[in-house]
Amino acid sequence: MSRLTRFNEKLTATGGRITLAVGTMYVAILFALLTLISLPAVIMSGNIVVIITWITQSFLQLVLLPIIIVGQNVQGAAAEARSAALAAASDARSVKTLADVEQLLSVQTLHIAKQHERTRAHLTALVAPTPTDQPEGVTP
Repeated sequence: MSRLTRFNEKLTATGGRITLAVGTMYVAILFALLTLISLPAVIMSGNIVVIITWITQSFLQLVLLPIIIVGQNVQGAAAEARSAALAAASDARSVKTLADVEQLLSVQTLHIAKQHERTRAHLTALVAPTPTDQPEGVTP
């Protein structure tokens, strides 16, 4: 494995840990509190551009980031639960279907055996001489 691949794997693992840490409501609250520290200075500036910039760049971005990650985690967990339930239901249907197929196969085997017996009886009746049959060359 190359150094670049190992470095990339370490960065990926670190990114996963950071995402887990940032994707909590605790971090959303912390970010909200951090942005509120600068709110009095922004309001006292009286400049509408500064206020709008604070709202969009400081507050919304910092607070919404962890909230969006939390939402994605909730949706992911719900999707995994649905997938697991669907897989379990599918497995249950497969087992039921297999049992149904086995039952149908045994019923079909019985029907074929009965049909074979009837066919043999018919063939035996066709081949067996009847009392009215006369041997060849003999005339009544």
